[in-house]
Amino acid sequence: MMHPLARSASIALLLTAGLCPGQDAAQPAATPAPSTPAPRADPAAAKVLQDAEAAARALTSISYSITFKGDVMASQKASAEVIMLRDTEHDGRWLKRWIGTAEVVTMPPTTVQISDQGDTITYINMDKKEYHKDMAKYVNQRGIEPLVYCWIPEIAEGDKLNKTPFATYLTVPGGLTGRPAESVGDLPCDVVVANYGPNQPTRTWWFSKEDHLPRKLEWDFSAGGVPGKFVWEISNLKSNPPLVPAMFELPVPEGFKKFEPPPQTPVTAPPADAGGLQTSAAAKHRFPGTTVGTLAPDFTLPMIGFDATGPGVLPIKGKSFTLSAERASVIVLDFFGSWNAQSKAAAPELEKMAAALQGRPVKIISLAIRERDENKAIEFLSQPRYAAGLLPAADDVAKAYRARVIPSYFVVGFEGEIIYTTGNYARDATVKEMQTAIETYLGSHQPGQTTTTTTPATPAGDDSGDSSK
Repeated sequence: MMHPLARSASIALLLTAGLCPGQDAAQPAATPAPSTPAPRADPAAAKVLQDAEAAARALTSISYSITFKGDVMASQKASAEVIMLRDTEHDGRWLKRWIGTAEVVTMPPTTVQISDQGDTITYINMDKKEYHKDMAKYVNQRGIEPLVYCWIPEIAEGDKLNKTPFATYLTVPGGLTGRPAESVGDLPCDVVVANYGPNQPTRTWWFSKEDHLPRKLEWDFSAGGVPGKFVWEISNLKSNPPLVPAMFELPVPEGFKKFEPPPQTPVTAPPADAGGLQTSAAAKHRFPGTTVGTLAPDFTLPMIGFDATGPGVLPIKGKSFTLSAERASVIVLDFFGSWNAQSKAAAPELEKMAAALQGRPVKIISLAIRERDENKAIEFLSQPRYAAGLLPAADDVAKAYRARVIPSYFVVGFEGEIIYTTGNYARDATVKEMQTAIETYLGSHQPGQTTTTTTPATPAGDDSGDSSK
């Protein structure tokens, strides 16, 4: 049953929007065919994932109850009612809203409402009677961390950062296997295990035999005798319920204190002497964000450079990297981890892409996430070779870019605009797609060339434009 707060709000908003229960939802945007499984994938398990991918692609909206339990140093748990709607007017992106309670050991339970419309996250702390329309404040609120995990992003196939929801598991380094069918609640489910290799996490999925959508996920990353596990369970799942965008607007409850950042203003473009390049009028009025067409968040970090004169890597320390000072090049921001299996799988493909683009104004900058030892990151980038620079401590930048999945890629154009982004690596697909996007961009753009056809991104909170991810 839907949380009482969600039910009352949903009914009111349905009536306001003039949409009656049972009215057809919009059809999803066209998507490519499911991927072909790698040879290491068990055929039966691969078929289960391909059915799941097809089912996720067919969704225009979804609602479900979900519980989360985590055991990593300190136990944590959460439960929520989730609604999600594919926004067909904006490239099939997903709007997400959940209402639930989070519990962290030694802290009292916290009840929160959250609405994620892309670059804007609104959340309401029901216990403190606080209304926040500020993503950074939301992320840093202690006690509600488990609620951040209380949805399964693979369901949101149409999200720009998740183009192939389940097919990516077909190529995991350790192989894909199946297990005998089990029930989750009273639903018979197919069970699939994705192995990432020695000392790497495993993900076990339970998919309903009836609708092929997930009902449980177990992520086990225990190592060295230290337990570590996340478990999600889904119930009350409804495919394509009648939802409308108005349901994802959270009004300020009466008596609640409102915390809202001041209205965004366009970011001032760098002066002409920042790399000697002029900036177009359109770019001067582009608003910051993390989606295609918005202005990439600027940052400055210490950088380790590499000597490009020979096959060996010679780290050059003492440098710094400022994104807005790199207007003479297309910049590929590669959020990676030397400890991450998918980053290891992507490295040879990035090397091929770098070789194919050699001599053209393109730089790959690798940003290390959750690295305890920068020497491991340096060693990782030594072979294969593709990075022009390493930013060894980029966790705060990853938060600013909402890079929640590793690896994640953001391609930044000559005027600081994001021209491509993805956060769901698929072997032999993602890097090729990124290279195509770069080559297409270079075919019509040059450093310092002013453009007049770019539509400025709408600032968050402006009802007249796009506020989705």
